Amino acid sequence: MKLRLHVGTEKTGSSYLQKLCGKNRAFLQEHGIWFPDAGRFERQLQKGSISPGNASDLARFLEDSDWATASSWLAKRIREARDRDCKKLLLSSELLFAALSNEGAIRTLEGVVGDAGVSEVSCLLLVRDPVDHALSLYKHRAKGGKSGAIERWIDTGYSLPKQLAEFLRGIDCSTIRLQLRKYEKASELIEKIFFNDWLKVDPPPNLVENLVNPSLSLSELAVIRHITSVRPKDQPAFYSSFLSVPVADKADDVGLKNTAFATVEKYLYRYNEFWRKLDARLAADGGLKLPQERDIAVVAPQYEFSEAQLRALTRAHTVSMSFRYAVSHWVRSSLRPTIGRLIRRVVPTFRQS
Repeated sequence: MKLRLHVGTEKTGSSYLQKLCGKNRAFLQEHGIWFPDAGRFERQLQKGSISPGNASDLARFLEDSDWATASSWLAKRIREARDRDCKKLLLSSELLFAALSNEGAIRTLEGVVGDAGVSEVSCLLLVRDPVDHALSLYKHRAKGGKSGAIERWIDTGYSLPKQLAEFLRGIDCSTIRLQLRKYEKASELIEKIFFNDWLKVDPPPNLVENLVNPSLSLSELAVIRHITSVRPKDQPAFYSSFLSVPVADKADDVGLKNTAFATVEKYLYRYNEFWRKLDARLAADGGLKLPQERDIAVVAPQYEFSEAQLRALTRAHTVSMSFRYAVSHWVRSSLRPTIGRLIRRVVPTFRQS
């Protein structure tokens, strides 16, 4: 059995590729590739929304160094593949990258796949231009309101350079074959890398829409951050309201964009030597846009809002103060979790009786 692991990185089209595979299981099976379902995350995978893919459990077992359970989990998927006359098992999860970036994790994986009867392992890792990736990931993280300002987050919450370095060190000392490619935003280019170049099959006929994960402007994210710090329950109202404003109707946010870009670039330049080596490895794909050394003048943030954004801000405030919203928040944050806890306690009792 040959194992194909798509391991990330984040913000490189993983959800889109997972949806493509989920919608085209029969097509992949016809070509000898088995793509198992994602269990409790299958619905998210099929929708193309953010999900941990179909290998999140394996990532967790590797993270915990639970060799026996990981081998058992993998052996079950291998049996599924063999029952369907497939010689390749395809697993995809961004969580695998973080798990395999831990020291010694690659060696653990080699032992796990050997115990499960895998004869060959190939990993696909997509890498994005460093500054572009960090900014995109920050906007994704910051929508919850708890990531802090970008200058704080990039220094304490962004670990990609260190993780990448550890992952590549482990891979280079292993028997695992690595397909290291540069991420491209165009869906047809991602499909070519994933299907033609890596899996050695044509892209499936049942193509799906490449849904772009929605993001807010940096000024909107600043509002979300401040709202979350004083009234956390109101964050969903402001997030939804800002999200409803079309990108074309938002202010350019030039001042914050330039400051954020400079802040991120200055931080990432610390890893200049690593980026140059990675750039050389990606030369066939055109290489990376490398961070440049720069000084940053300390200036007061200049927030920008269009008329449409101001209307969204007013609308969010009105909604968050309504009785209906208070009830909805109580149901979402208190009633449903309580019912869930009761069900988890009661069901096992009934089963035992």
